[in-house]
Amino acid sequence: MPETLYLTIDLVDRYLSTKVASRKELQLIGISSMLLACKYEEIWAPEAFQQILYMEREILEKMEWNLTVATPYVFLVRFIKATVPSDKEMEYMAFYLADNGLMHYQLVVSFSPSMIAAAAMAAKDTKLKGVHRKFSSIDRGAVALLPSAVHLDS
Repeated sequence: MPETLYLTIDLVDRYLSTKVASRKELQLIGISSMLLACKYEEIWAPEAFQQILYMEREILEKMEWNLTVATPYVFLVRFIKATVPSDKEMEYMAFYLADNGLMHYQLVVSFSPSMIAAAAMAAKDTKLKGVHRKFSSIDRGAVALLPSAVHLDS
């Protein structure tokens, strides 16, 4: 679920802002944060190993057991609900742009979740193509394949 992705990123960021982690720990922190987000947002939580359970507990303690946060996804859903009439292409485009923004750490930490959702800026040239493929599919309106709104040819 998209909520899980956004909460995972938020947990990783908040945890790393409280503790210096070694490079070896980053993957463990990421998977533990994802499992916490799954348990919080999803109906069926994945099974975990002992190391992951330990890291989950450590993350929860650093977060003071507070997993309820307003991520950009929460604001996007609210903004989309406020649009009348509903426009699926606009909705897909907003999620596409917001998901692209997640890959730019400086953007994520520099702006509030509501500002990220409102702006939903995308970087045109990126090596990270997963989001582009996701939103190139017909079931998501193929919004990633639409031409840019502004062309800077100078």
